[in-house]
Amino acid sequence: MQRRNFFRMPLTVKAVIKSEQEQQEVMGIMTKNISAGGVAGSFHHSLLFNEKDSVVV
Repeated sequence: MQRRNFFRMPLTVKAVIKSEQEQQEVMGIMTKNISAGGVAGSFHHSLLFNEKDSVVV
């Protein structure tokens, strides 16, 4: 049973995360699922962002 506000669709695709401030490629990820509320992804290394940084996927 789905208890979230937005349905999560299983989806595995390559994605790139960029810092919104610097507009440079930061890291590649593989998505796990996607919804209107966001994207879940898997990383093979630690994140290079601070807590309130804005990013573009």
